[in-house]
Amino acid sequence: NHILDSQLSGALNTAKTFNDLGLDTIGVYRKDRAKEGILIKKVNGIKIAILGYAYAYNGMESNLTTEEYEAHLSDLDEKKIKTDLKKAEQEADITIVMPQMGVEYQLEPTAEQVKLYHKMVKWGADVIFGGHPHVAEPSETLKKDGQKKFIIYSMGNFLSNQTYERMDNKWTERGLLMDLTFEKKAGQTTIKTVKAHPTLVWSWGKGQVGAEGYEYMNYRTLILEDFIEGGKYRDKLDDTMKAKADAAYQEMTELVNLKW
Repeated sequence: NHILDSQLSGALNTAKTFNDLGLDTIGVYRKDRAKEGILIKKVNGIKIAILGYAYAYNGMESNLTTEEYEAHLSDLDEKKIKTDLKKAEQEADITIVMPQMGVEYQLEPTAEQVKLYHKMVKWGADVIFGGHPHVAEPSETLKKDGQKKFIIYSMGNFLSNQTYERMDNKWTERGLLMDLTFEKKAGQTTIKTVKAHPTLVWSWGKGQVGAEGYEYMNYRTLILEDFIEGGKYRDKLDDTMKAKADAAYQEMTELVNLKW
């Protein structure tokens, strides 16, 4: 929703910069959405389609013409999503959707999220990795045509400045790495395994203050299973961080409530 903060030229330059570095982008189309097609990655013989949609652009879209908006952006227009998913189902083995939707700092999905994400599965999505609320939200496993499909309503923050000390909210410094495997047999591809790896942002001051008056910070994203009791990096933490890591791992696991 901030992709237009530096106008359309900034959005297109952002996509170009990532592409020049060998990183693919979704949700922003550099030339024309109608002509560029769907991002499909082929991994070990499995074609994976990846689609992204944003709920809005903070009003900055008002600076665009209708033609520019239609050509370059991808919002939650249900008709277009349905068309994309049908196309992805024809061209790929697995379809992943990454929608940006929900209420910030809310630990449960809205009724609108649940309804639309279920529609996406009905229309052809196999996996939905939700984002935007800045905190994690629960997961859900669905059945469609005898196969299991997976939704995580929000993966939370991966790397951010929204620490507990700044936000007075322990959930904003936590996130999830989702770990899925797919299997292709006799021309049919299914989701084989799903795992959720809770994460935690660990930050500390560098002791230097910039011209803006803010202290420079160091940041690390911890994969918590490596830092809880028995983890291979447990000894890297002091007692305060050990307690924080233990609590975050337990509470995130309970919140996500992964049942596969």
